Amino acid sequence: MLNALLSPLLNSLLNRLSNSLLNRLLNSLLSPLFNSLLSRLLKSQLFNIVLNQLLKNLLSHLFNSMLNQLLKSLLSQLFNSLLIQLLKSLLSQLLKSLLNSLLSRLLNSLLSRLLKSLLSHLFNSMLNQLLKSLLSQLFNSLLNQLLKCPKIPLN
Repeated sequence: MLNALLSPLLNSLLNRLSNSLLNRLLNSLLSPLFNSLLSRLLKSQLFNIVLNQLLKNLLSHLFNSMLNQLLKSLLSQLFNSLLIQLLKSLLSQLLKSLLNSLLSRLLNSLLSRLLKSLLSHLFNSMLNQLLKSLLSQLFNSLLNQLLKCPKIPLN
């Protein structure tokens, strides 16, 4: 039973130890080889050309992307500004036109009422004067005729 409990623990320790030793061995063998290959690669003219071209492409792409974003932003702001100015101008003209139309109608209506009222008052006043004059003349004429008539005794 003790063997069953210790066996997985021992296996785990042995695996870790072997992995650690294997890693150290591989590192000690591969590290100089890798360093040598890396040193030769870095000294290689072809690698430098490829690396330079890659960096140029990356920088060019980055610059173009940033420039595109900047242009999009500027154009968007310009378009929005122009659109706002256009809308303000159109609304201003529309409001002026509406106000002019309303004021014109209102003024015409008021003038029309005023003229009607004035003409009506003038006409009524003239008609009253005419009627007074005619009635006065008629009354005077009748009175004159009555006064000129011979007097008839009432008895």
